[in-house]
Amino acid sequence: MSSDPGAGLGAELLTLRFDPAAGAFDDTALRARLAEVHLLALREHFFTAHGLPHVACLLTYRAASAPDAAKRASPPLPEAAQPVYETLRRWRAERARAEGVPAYVLFTNRELQAIAATQPRSDTALRAIPGIGAKKVARHGTQILALLAPAPEGTDHKEAAPDEADA
Repeated sequence: MSSDPGAGLGAELLTLRFDPAAGAFDDTALRARLAEVHLLALREHFFTAHGLPHVACLLTYRAASAPDAAKRASPPLPEAAQPVYETLRRWRAERARAEGVPAYVLFTNRELQAIAATQPRSDTALRAIPGIGAKKVARHGTQILALLAPAPEGTDHKEAAPDEADA
């Protein structure tokens, strides 16, 4: 790193704790920090403390200009999409527990936000979302589309069972 104090370079260590209820690491602090800086390097170290998985993230960054930060920040989720996003997060947590993997392995928060905001109705539309490829669609597309399907008139919308697509 440069020793020039005006260069705006920095390093920061963030520790993310696994949230068993959500089935994912609470990455709120990391996402907020990444929206403020231009990331140069990220090193991760996984560990357990008090029986819970944690990840320590060492960020090396340069202060971002306002346009840089605005480009990286996730657009706010429309209020109407928030219930869909929460349904998708609950499904992801259940599915991740069933598969024995961290929730972000299935879909990242950003991918779930994009699904909730766009509400795709086909495999092709799902694959158009950045980060979602043929493997994710083949493995979980049917369940995601079932969660997004409009409920028939006069009925309650039921969530797809986590193992439904595996049958």
